[in-house]
Amino acid sequence: MQAIILAAGLGSRMGLLTEGCAKSMLMFNGRPILSHLLENLVAAGVHKVVLVIGYQGEAIREFVGDSYKNMEVEFITNLNYDKANNIYSMWLCKDHLMDNDSLIIEGDLIFDKELLQPVLALGDNVITVSDLIPGMNGSIVEMDHADEIYLSKTFNTVKPDTRKYKTVNIYKFSGSFCRDVYIPLLDKAIREDQVQLFYEDILTSDIVNKYFQVSITSKQCRWMEVDTPMDLELASLMFAAPGEKYEAISRMYGGYWKIPYIKDHYYLTNPYFPNEVLMAELKRNFEHLVMNYPSGRNYIDTLCANMLECPKAYVTAGNGASEIIKVLMDKLPGISGVVVPTFNEYLYAGEKEKVVALGSASMDFEIDLPVLIKLSENVDTLVLVNPNNPTGKIIEREVLMQLLLHLRNEGKCLVVDESFIDFSIDASLLEDAILSAFENLVIIKSLGKSFGIPGLRTGVIVTANSKLLQEVRASLPLWNINSIAEYFLEIFPRYRKQYLLSCERLKAERDYLFEQLGKIRFLSPLASEANFFLCRVSEELDPADLCEKLLDRYNILVKNCSGKPGFDNNSNYIRIGVRNREDNDYLINALLTF
Repeated sequence: MQAIILAAGLGSRMGLLTEGCAKSMLMFNGRPILSHLLENLVAAGVHKVVLVIGYQGEAIREFVGDSYKNMEVEFITNLNYDKANNIYSMWLCKDHLMDNDSLIIEGDLIFDKELLQPVLALGDNVITVSDLIPGMNGSIVEMDHADEIYLSKTFNTVKPDTRKYKTVNIYKFSGSFCRDVYIPLLDKAIREDQVQLFYEDILTSDIVNKYFQVSITSKQCRWMEVDTPMDLELASLMFAAPGEKYEAISRMYGGYWKIPYIKDHYYLTNPYFPNEVLMAELKRNFEHLVMNYPSGRNYIDTLCANMLECPKAYVTAGNGASEIIKVLMDKLPGISGVVVPTFNEYLYAGEKEKVVALGSASMDFEIDLPVLIKLSENVDTLVLVNPNNPTGKIIEREVLMQLLLHLRNEGKCLVVDESFIDFSIDASLLEDAILSAFENLVIIKSLGKSFGIPGLRTGVIVTANSKLLQEVRASLPLWNINSIAEYFLEIFPRYRKQYLLSCERLKAERDYLFEQLGKIRFLSPLASEANFFLCRVSEELDPADLCEKLLDRYNILVKNCSGKPGFDNNSNYIRIGVRNREDNDYLINALLTF
């Protein structure tokens, strides 16, 4: 078995990274991309490599040499690398293709060596595919119930009700297939000057169904085609060394939909909303929304007030709750005391000397009225997240009302973050009568957490304190909410009933997950009124190591809370978000292996 590596291109989408450097020679985990590829071929038992070079080809030739770990290397130079696509490089290899069975691999591919084993084990001609992951582009393969294969170059569905896969850009061609079928098609394309095609473009569905088998890559096999600097950065996360992957991915602060197969129990949302009908309405209007400016703040505030059923004079919107928190913590008078553990944005948003952390010193994280009053003694504003993040504990409304009255008498404010309140018992203070009676009350609410729209970056502040609200508004951009988020706010009232049902559904799933987590010998989950659980980890396991292994072995991401302000130095905690039943069962089965 030989391998044909196509590495002639300019790599222009890599921008400055490929100025003076071939894309296959870009450094990845301490070595050129090409080095990783060659190592995988050696491990697979490939005896010869035909390497097509062009742009910066001499550097590749010098690096590889005439052999690589006893694997013969032959070079072919494509002088038209800046004018033609890789079909021309394949045409230059046609004599080699006819003489041997060949693996066809593009030189910008990074993958686990195990990916090649099923390709080599299958028949003479093989297309390698993987599950279709959001964010991928390029050719796809569709297969129907009879395993009939359909090719698509544009990600448009060829047929309904098919299984859809992304091509991995690793093919296996037999010498006889190349002689009898592929080379004649290749010659025809070159004669007709179709040099802008990709080499696989001339494979029709009829040809594929007659000659090819499909190798479906295991979910455990990682791969990445490096077309852009972002691809290279993402690959460095996917292929990070054990002990480094968790920290590297955590530092992304989201965007995990780009990483194949990640089960994100780290960031918190509602897996049951928006429903399919609402999403379809957003999709129908997507082009119109993208191509037009959103409304200014005044109209957005009208939408938010209608959605939250509160007076417009009390509300304004932000680009996520984080934008509002940063502005609010700067505008609050005097010293703000943040009850910890908490959402850390509250601790780090304002001026350092104006924000203090207030710990309750309660091992069960329950806080009663006397403790809250005590905590408020030396501050001008008390800040609570209710239900608390990360504990999931809730302070009941009756207690909060007494606290509000006490603070008003003291001339102090209360900030309550109700981002998770819709998953809880009825403890919300977001009512007109309460807001009107207590101008010292400020409510923050992230819509991403419970409404299932974290990507739309929408949060609100609600208060009858007109002076404070005006100061916050004045510090926010006129256009800080995009058109898609605006349209969601506009149509949401028609889906309110479905939203409330989704919250009930999540509560039921939360009860199920709580029961299952209780069966894990090394975890002690705390009862929660939110869409997550704080779990105490027994001393037999290090929480950081547990998080790392869950990610490395099972692609499960949970939050390591150890060391978070509000926990003592000897406590070990992780936070686990509630997802749907399939994902929750996958998590439990993974935990049972420890």
